[in-house]
Amino acid sequence: MRQIRPDCSLQLPTVTVEETEEYAIVRDGYGKTVRNWKHRMSTPDWIDFLIKTPADWEAHKYRAAWNSSRVDWEAARRTYAEGRAEGKFMYYVGAISWDATLPLIGPEAMLYALADNPAWVRDMYQAQADLYLAGARGADGGRVRVRWRVGLRRHGLPVRPVLLAAHV
Repeated sequence: MRQIRPDCSLQLPTVTVEETEEYAIVRDGYGKTVRNWKHRMSTPDWIDFLIKTPADWEAHKYRAAWNSSRVDWEAARRTYAEGRAEGKFMYYVGAISWDATLPLIGPEAMLYALADNPAWVRDMYQAQADLYLAGARGADGGRVRVRWRVGLRRHGLPVRPVLLAAHV
């Protein structure tokens, strides 16, 4: 199998906040600040998040819109051609709901928001789903066949059901 993966972050610039011999602290495209150890492995050391409140989300939500820079189209076309030549199945891959939203606000804030403000979480889930689907609809000019059903009910929060079948 071969995959094409979009950038579903907020597309913020990656910034190195601090660097030592042991680690680098980086703020990534999601606005998440993470410590990356240089000489050892560990679970992600997520330190801080740009999105802390619904107001923060509203201020940055526009960054979750589709644009063509979310896919490296030259690499995608190359991957597509190589996969077809090898007879491999092609797929467009990404995350929605929990996995896509967690890097925006972090696990602790997500759990509190699920209990205290599910409408906010639903809005973030839906924005991520819409972003992912917009990319899938335009994957390689619509020549990639996509058959996919989204009708998830994760954590009690519905994501709008969609059946997508791109034309070949």
